Amino acid sequence: MTLNAGKAGKAGKAGKAGKAGKAGKAGIDSFDDTPSDLGYALMTSADGARRYWDIPGQDPNSVPENLEISKIWPQFARLADIPRQITLDDIVLRLIKVKKPVNGGNRELEAKVRAASVPNTSIVKLKRPTDNARIAEKQLEYVRAASDLRADRLEEIIIQQDDIISFFGSAAFLDDVRTEWTLELLRAMVRLGGYAAMPLKLHFNVPRPLEFAPQAMPVIQTPTHASWPSGHATEAFLIATVLTALVRYADWKPGDAPFRAAVYLDDPRNFVPLPFRIAERIAHNREVAGVHYPIDSFAGGVLGIGLGELVVNYAAGKEQTRRYTFEADGYVEDPFDLAKLSGYLTGGSTTLVDFDSGDRNQILIQLFDKARREFTHVAT
Repeated sequence: MTLNAGKAGKAGKAGKAGKAGKAGKAGIDSFDDTPSDLGYALMTSADGARRYWDIPGQDPNSVPENLEISKIWPQFARLADIPRQITLDDIVLRLIKVKKPVNGGNRELEAKVRAASVPNTSIVKLKRPTDNARIAEKQLEYVRAASDLRADRLEEIIIQQDDIISFFGSAAFLDDVRTEWTLELLRAMVRLGGYAAMPLKLHFNVPRPLEFAPQAMPVIQTPTHASWPSGHATEAFLIATVLTALVRYADWKPGDAPFRAAVYLDDPRNFVPLPFRIAERIAHNREVAGVHYPIDSFAGGVLGIGLGELVVNYAAGKEQTRRYTFEADGYVEDPFDLAKLSGYLTGGSTTLVDFDSGDRNQILIQLFDKARREFTHVAT
């Protein structure tokens, strides 16, 4: 297991892409993490090895072929880490857009997949608690009770600030070499979850526990952004959904029924795949830390599962995915757990929506297929 894999949560480091301009200095400066005199040594070595460089005498067989669209995956696979991450984010983030506040209460996360049967439909629609005072009255008691677990959970809480993927690696084999494409996909899902949750937090502007009650005294620094929905819950349940699909989901043919996470949450044998239990614990740890309420975890769980199903069904070539509508007022008096989340997912608040019939991005489709093969051992 690669314990550092989950540091993809530090998505903000993508800004380091600007260092790409240094590539031109490779001949006279140095490669990354190498002695500064390497560039000079490479220059003198090249002078001795190539001698006179005759351009007209170039071997015609060495000229690269024009790239065909069918060969886009090999080109993507050869990219270095940062260009690959940026390219993948450009693909994944185009699947959604966050809609601005509507009527002061309903704010929607809307899929940018041009749903054919219901144009401009949302994939997840969230309605915040209508009364901040009710949050303080009904939810802070759960935060207070959860604080008793801080001594047991502190190390998890601290590590999970920046790294959640490693915890899923304890239940599914994750390694930089053996599961290269799975980790590439899961890191992109962390970034997708953050991209979806952050604008919603800004628009909903639900105060953190510390803003209601200084006695909450969190064991980590309270984030400066708003509380609802929980970004950690969004990312964790998105990862759990995608990872479960990679490991357990068999119906990958386009004509089969769309993937549905609730099938794995509501198993009559009372068996829930470990990824969802790990996601539940990650979400709950944020309550234990004193920076989130149970209602934040509910919203994040719904958002993460909706996004995860969207990505899975898109990549698997399905014709439909599910749309979820979550109204927080119906859960503001409840603690968060998988049983209640399962009840919501299997209730009457979900509908199927159609994908657009146009072409889908082949890089994302092939990335999913490569990741799935890392678990099913299908010959490549």
